Amino acid sequence: MPLHKTAAPDSALHRFDPRAKLVIALSMCVAVAMPVESLAILLAGILSVLLFGGQSPHIVRMARRLALPLAVLFVLDWIIVDFSLAVLITARVALLALSFIILTNTTTFLQLFQTLRWLRIPRSAALSLAFGMNAVDMLAHEWRNVIAAQKARGIMPPLTIGKPQDLITFVKTSVPLIVPTVVLATRQAWQISESAYLRGIDRPAAGTDCALRLRLRDAGLVGIWMAIMTVSIGAYYL
Repeated sequence: MPLHKTAAPDSALHRFDPRAKLVIALSMCVAVAMPVESLAILLAGILSVLLFGGQSPHIVRMARRLALPLAVLFVLDWIIVDFSLAVLITARVALLALSFIILTNTTTFLQLFQTLRWLRIPRSAALSLAFGMNAVDMLAHEWRNVIAAQKARGIMPPLTIGKPQDLITFVKTSVPLIVPTVVLATRQAWQISESAYLRGIDRPAAGTDCALRLRLRDAGLVGIWMAIMTVSIGAYYL
């Protein structure tokens, strides 16, 4: 079986070198220390890159997942501290979430593995890290499949936020589904591991199935992002 992929082959961002996306993701992780004025520019910039790269479905899906936690975090920070800190913390969490999308959702397992090897990370550690970065998407995929199967059988009630009791009922119904989700994800992980070993990834002289090539468009993507970073820093000091 082919190794697990987290991005469609026709995605625009999928065709960029993963090292360029790694630079953007790492710079976003560092940029969370910036003030709110700079974060606003960075959020607008990364949203533009993701939308241009055809990642709008992933953005919508993550927005739905993070809407309630971010709202709760914003209200708690506003009540306990002040409004400005609530905006700052919420923007930082959103930026970190988007950095996760641009790397993991647009990069295949083999590309992640080869990028880590390019960073001189030992083969076994690179293999484990690549599996780990794909594990979140794998669990989410299996969870959605289990929920869809339960709804098709009429077992899973639809989620309605009209009453607090509805949310409690949904949580109680979802808890027993954790076991089949973990079992399915574990089975998928074993299949990926077997596929990796059959490809000879564990051998010291093993090759890979995809070649990393830094092209002009990759340099252009990094250059555009560095320009956005420069503008965001200048917005604070000017």
